[in-house]
Amino acid sequence: MLIISCTSKNEFDLLELKLPINENVLVNDMYKTELSGPTKVIEGYNVHMSKDPKLLFLSDESFSDNLIENTFHFVNNIEFYVQNKNKKVGVIHLSTFTTETTELLHEILLDKFEEPNYYESDSDVSYSIWEDKHSNNILFFSHEYNKNIRDIDTETATLYILDKKNKEIVTSFTQSVYRHYKDYLEDRINKHENYSFKEFATEKDKEGTSKYLKAISDPFKH
Repeated sequence: MLIISCTSKNEFDLLELKLPINENVLVNDMYKTELSGPTKVIEGYNVHMSKDPKLLFLSDESFSDNLIENTFHFVNNIEFYVQNKNKKVGVIHLSTFTTETTELLHEILLDKFEEPNYYESDSDVSYSIWEDKHSNNILFFSHEYNKNIRDIDTETATLYILDKKNKEIVTSFTQSVYRHYKDYLEDRINKHENYSFKEFATEKDKEGTSKYLKAISDPFKH
């Protein structure tokens, strides 16, 4: 498995992009991408996928890697969700399949954004959410610690970078494991600027709803 490190500052950095951005910034002749088709997650968007090493950069580190040599499967990749009408990218989705790149990704996110706005963890997986005030993006990150793929023990990750200003996108992606954060965002509209998820969870617990506080209490330490 190969992880390419940058010796000089790379011009492209996924964490510095401010969404939404024009489709042609990421889908052009400079990068190798392919159209995957429409997504079921959010209506009106097409997905473009790439394994191009030039697109797989965060904080001057390359995430171009693969779990199994000489195969097209389980290769670190990136997807761009493009709105059909305005041709703008509203969602970036990065997947990693090797322990080395997954751990590096988690470390970079913690170094750059520090403590998550939301963190939930058990022995197999952790979920983190950051709201980046600089880019006005919101990031959803899941880290699976005990995956076994074709008899290979590995750690995998999924990072979604969303246009925080787009309510339709945020609502579509705050389902399932991130549903608690959707409830918090809806409640936060009428609260003070620095109203945290912990405050929200504590208030709900006092009102008799314990699921929010339970989700973030006593996280498993990896």
